[in-house]
Amino acid sequence: MLAGLLEAHGYEVTTRPQAKGTTALLMQDPHDVVILDLNMPGLAGDGLLRALEKNAKMGFHMPAVILHSALPVEQVEKVAAEGNALGIIPKGDARNFVEKFETLLAKGRVP
Repeated sequence: MLAGLLEAHGYEVTTRPQAKGTTALLMQDPHDVVILDLNMPGLAGDGLLRALEKNAKMGFHMPAVILHSALPVEQVEKVAAEGNALGIIPKGDARNFVEKFETLLAKGRVP
């Protein structure tokens, strides 16, 4: 659903059903930004965010935006800060998603 919203606003979108294997894929085919869910099967989104941050320390930077739903906001904010995420967007807010996403992109100066 969110992929369709982004595509309707002119974004090119790649989706993955799980985080496992995504870091290697992103190293081979870098993207401008990664949107991740903290509740993904296999490797949770926070694990992917830590892997992206580790790669950023090696000079391979890829900004991330975190989606969340069931986790306490404080926990999500802590994960976002530790992983240098651009920010967080509540999962159920599809109506305002693109606006919030673009605000975070502008904040992080992502193309």
